[in-house]
Amino acid sequence: MEPRRTSRLTNKVCFAALLLSAGVAAQAPAQAVGEVNRIVLRVNDQIATLWDYEKLKREQLASLAQASLPEGRRQAILAGIGEQTMQNLFQELLVLSRARQIGVSLSEAQISSAVARTLGNFGVTDPNDYESALAQNGLTIEAFREQTRRNLVIQEVIGREVQQRVSLVEEDLRRYYRAHSEEFRQPKEIRLREIVILDSSELNSEEREELAMDLRSSIIAGSVDEELEDHKEGGRSTGWIDHGWVDAGDLDPVLATTADNLAAGEVSEPVPARGGLHLLQVAELKESAIQEFNDVRDQIAARERNRLFEREMEEYMEELVDSSHIVSNPPPEAASFRPVVEKAKESRLQNAPGVNDETSAGDSMSLETLVEEPSVDPPVPPADTPQGDPPAGQIVDSAEPESPSG
Repeated sequence: MEPRRTSRLTNKVCFAALLLSAGVAAQAPAQAVGEVNRIVLRVNDQIATLWDYEKLKREQLASLAQASLPEGRRQAILAGIGEQTMQNLFQELLVLSRARQIGVSLSEAQISSAVARTLGNFGVTDPNDYESALAQNGLTIEAFREQTRRNLVIQEVIGREVQQRVSLVEEDLRRYYRAHSEEFRQPKEIRLREIVILDSSELNSEEREELAMDLRSSIIAGSVDEELEDHKEGGRSTGWIDHGWVDAGDLDPVLATTADNLAAGEVSEPVPARGGLHLLQVAELKESAIQEFNDVRDQIAARERNRLFEREMEEYMEELVDSSHIVSNPPPEAASFRPVVEKAKESRLQNAPGVNDETSAGDSMSLETLVEEPSVDPPVPPADTPQGDPPAGQIVDSAEPESPSG
């Protein structure tokens, strides 16, 4: 039983951070029921209430408190925490609504497997321990399963509709390699060994210098081993010290400069440094060189795949915005979350082919304007979408607070 306890303690901080993402948060200050239930965002058939917003914001603040960040960066995040919380809610509702439209469903067995895998990663492997482990962090197994379900649904939607758009082209990878070849340059490496004539020996400085020069001559002549063993036993020098393959940056600056100027097999003059006089020899040398394409292809492919995924994800979210019925009534601190949604799209459209060249980069372009004349017909909204909704893609501020009908 003791090893399991140690494992849990080792993963305590990480596990706590994981649970924050699953809905763990301190209780909010008491608010009127009607205010807590006020709908702050509706995307098609999905809603988020003020309670959802406040809970997510507390989770993000708790995660931020655990993060190691420069104070300036931390303050910048805090200043925009309202908008970012609303943005995160908005994106989640967009994807969850799309999941319903395309019929994504999960079995209880899939959810149970994901729960077991997630908790197992943090040392909780016995199902009988799930409830107590979660309870220690203020979460029920039911709440954790629900958040796991939502995460899996989102992953399924993204896998179906975004990942399949990402396609690597071999020539693009080679083109990147040619254009950024210096990124793949390996630094010069040397396999270094040395002998140190010790300051701690009974020899004076002149005698140490003379011994160093004699040993250097013997190394060059290839007959140093027997002589070196005698000096080592007498405490006058070390034997050969093999440092293996090293980067010059790993060495004492004085030794690094000397070693960097040696050819393979060459022996340095005596170099005063820590401990005594050092005789350096470069046993082998690998000059700086650019790696071959085949050696770095996987690295380039991973980078390109991430870049394409980010681009496709951005476009996909724009498409969901264009085809969704959206009503927002955010808290005052998050009132400007829509520019966060619109910013990327405005930039892309202003720079896209066919955009009026006379349009100033500083001109305001609202999302409502962009979707007045969509280039493609929006999909038919879900059957349970209430009548009288705004046009697809238009974000409408709700003048009156809404409450769920039940």
